[in-house]
Amino acid sequence: MPTQVITTDRQISSLKPLDCRFERRVSGARGLSLRVWPSGLRQFEVRFAVKDGPRRRVILGDYPAVSLADARQKATQLRLELLKGVDPVAERAAAQIPAPPQDSLDEVAETYWAAAELGLHGGRRRPKRPRTIANERHLWKRHISATYSTPPSNTVSSRDRYGARRR
Repeated sequence: MPTQVITTDRQISSLKPLDCRFERRVSGARGLSLRVWPSGLRQFEVRFAVKDGPRRRVILGDYPAVSLADARQKATQLRLELLKGVDPVAERAAAQIPAPPQDSLDEVAETYWAAAELGLHGGRRRPKRPRTIANERHLWKRHISATYSTPPSNTVSSRDRYGARRR
């Protein structure tokens, strides 16, 4: 059975969601298609290939927030950018703001111990004893700080943590 090609808004609104995601091509713009998810969400997307690069897809928006005419217009604009040699995916990635620098693990540990002295470290709302904090600091310096003190806390992987537990 040949796949249906979408030409009108009425055809889009008549599409019923299935148990799995499916796609329908949209006429009027090269590479434009409509994805229908099992939840009923309908998304316009454009598929393209950058010269000497991988095939990519860009989501233009959800239907009915983005109309069929708007999706065709956005797809045409994206194709014009491609003809100029601009990679829209790389351009969007470069435009994103980089994440702020994260605290080192030593700074996170010091924050924890300061909260533990005040009783703000857990649900019990009771301060830890000074001897307990001193013991935790000793274990931290002996087993963890020597290995992981300099990297930011968000760069330590689960494999690194597993290796630290095995020592």
